[in-house]
Amino acid sequence: MEITEVVEAGRALARRIAALGTALVCAGALACSGLRPDPASEEPVVVARVGDREITRAELDEASRGQSLRLEVEYKRNLYRDQTRTLAYLVNSELIEAEAARRGITPTELMEAEVRDKAEDVSDQEIQELYDRYRDQVEGSLEDNRQDLLAYLVGQKTEQYKQELLQRLHDEAGVETFLAYPELPTVELTGGEAAPSKGPVDAPVTIVEFSDFECSFCKRIQGVLDSLLDDYPGQIRLEYRHFPVSSHPLAFSAAQASQCADEQGSFWDYHDSLFENQQELSEEKLAEIAQSLGLDVEAYGRCVDEERYRDLVRADAAAGREAGVQGTPSFFVNGHPIFGADSESVFRELIDRELTGGDG
Repeated sequence: MEITEVVEAGRALARRIAALGTALVCAGALACSGLRPDPASEEPVVVARVGDREITRAELDEASRGQSLRLEVEYKRNLYRDQTRTLAYLVNSELIEAEAARRGITPTELMEAEVRDKAEDVSDQEIQELYDRYRDQVEGSLEDNRQDLLAYLVGQKTEQYKQELLQRLHDEAGVETFLAYPELPTVELTGGEAAPSKGPVDAPVTIVEFSDFECSFCKRIQGVLDSLLDDYPGQIRLEYRHFPVSSHPLAFSAAQASQCADEQGSFWDYHDSLFENQQELSEEKLAEIAQSLGLDVEAYGRCVDEERYRDLVRADAAAGREAGVQGTPSFFVNGHPIFGADSESVFRELIDRELTGGDG
């Protein structure tokens, strides 16, 4: 694509995003005119009738509150990502056009001179070294693979020289961007007063995790959470809440068992062992883990047999659904939701914003 096409594509995308913004916010938040009853009206708005039973707009809004919250969060984050990409297009295009004008050439000629021509300068030695590096993974001789090796090296160099050019132009122009991260809704979670936690009680950032011990994504995200606790010492409190998924047969039992381990001060060791043995979980394995950790197995067994924490686990799951949780893992960073095993950078961005009062 020519650079002029890139510029116009970016500008067109920006216009479309701006035009769609209000409509999509309405759809995500269910907060626009006509979607809610007039607060001044005393008559409930009926949206369905089943025999003598009337279902009101207020009931519908309450039942869909969690999903509406999820849609609003997803919309705002996706919009921010799209606008960030569009802004990068616009900034880079302006820089390239300005540099081309300064040299008295076209943007296409600038990219050819600074990127394409340099990238196509590939030596036989570079091709040989690449072939030697991947010889065990390719079939045929060097000559059989020469064109593929050349294309790979040209592609790598094209990206390298393009980034070097853009970085130099950014530095010379002193580019600043001021696109603000969207204000996300803050959720006030119910319950959790006795939830197992790590980190200081008065930490400035609390991460509430809704998780399931049979969820593979929940297992994978543990490394990210450990890194965050290590990299923000004393600044994060991690709170664990249960959200056993019905399709996982041992999840509800494992959640209750972990609380029985918590009675003996071993929640996190039991938690870690559950994830480590995720593929082997069974009722017998739950008891084996308790024994391997040196718990009082008789007290643990009584706790499990009594289903002492059945109501607590159900209350956690209900609080999660009310807050928009539909699957695991889901997180709330000082009340700001992250639904799913998102990238570590999303957590860090929210944490940094909370630590800097939203200015980070």
